[in-house]
Amino acid sequence: MTARVGLLGYYGRGNMGDEAVLAGTLAGLQALGVEAQPVVYSYDPHATTQQHGIAARHMKTVNTLAIASRLSQVRGLVLGGGGILNDYRLSGLAFYAHWAAIARMLRRPVMLHAVGVGPLRTRSGRAIARWIARACSRIGVRDQVSLDLLNDPRALLAADPALLVQPARIPCAVADFAAIVPRAWAEGCPVDAMAGLADYLSRQGLKPVLLGMHPQRDAPVVRAVRERAKEAVSIVEGPLSPEQALALLGSARLVFSMRLHGVLFAAMSGVPVVGLACDEKIAVLLSELGCPQQAVSPNDTNTETVIDAARRTLATRDELRPRLLAGCEKMKARAQAGIRLLAEFISDCAR
Repeated sequence: MTARVGLLGYYGRGNMGDEAVLAGTLAGLQALGVEAQPVVYSYDPHATTQQHGIAARHMKTVNTLAIASRLSQVRGLVLGGGGILNDYRLSGLAFYAHWAAIARMLRRPVMLHAVGVGPLRTRSGRAIARWIARACSRIGVRDQVSLDLLNDPRALLAADPALLVQPARIPCAVADFAAIVPRAWAEGCPVDAMAGLADYLSRQGLKPVLLGMHPQRDAPVVRAVRERAKEAVSIVEGPLSPEQALALLGSARLVFSMRLHGVLFAAMSGVPVVGLACDEKIAVLLSELGCPQQAVSPNDTNTETVIDAARRTLATRDELRPRLLAGCEKMKARAQAGIRLLAEFISDCAR
């Protein structure tokens, strides 16, 4: 039995990581033979339908009647995946609580699917996140830190569904390259350090390639890094699909990433990776992969520390590769367990 459910996350914003979460979720359901009929609530429904081949509706509304109208057309609401339960902005957390409350009012079951939890630095943030969890009939989280923060005995330790994405079969136009994934961040991108890293990698015989994984936001810092670098630096132009980004980063000799899925995509192919832990979730991921030493603290980010991390990583790449691949295999099994939990939720909604 199957039922139409609504998926609500950070979809349709051109963020390759979030689109990978959605792509992995759909691929996981298909692999289980689940004939789901999901509707994705998206910032850009047309783009979501084009990219993933599924029905999508606009989600940027706080109007209770409009949300109720959308939810009346589905049998259940799935929140996630991705790192949606945080209080960087309480309004974002309240947004998901609003949808969950309306779903409950309409007697539609709600699920948390492979979500990242935290940071939750405020009392209000913790209260809202735990209310959302209590509103859910099934809960899956993507890492141990999220499990501990949510502190709900019903929660399953799953993993990021992006682990279930397969790379695109495309030839790589650049050989012997290193990928740098900068990010527009509230505390600022260390442009000088990234440019110094690009110059160092070029001197090592590796072609530095810059990739913005959320092009609309990251493009200015990507250009700034290229302009500041003394050596020639390439930029990957235009948005890539998750499958294309996975293929690109999986072909690199080294990846240095400020974005979570830049780290994960490299690890999935066993590519030596350094994560600048501007967000705690990057350090959490590297720890779960068994490579906590590959996280660079944002409090100690300068050209010297960044180059030192890259030098150390290149020197130990033969040791890192099997560790990263083994870590991804373990997490992939958890991701599949999370998909099975989602399939059970869908089956429940059909009854």
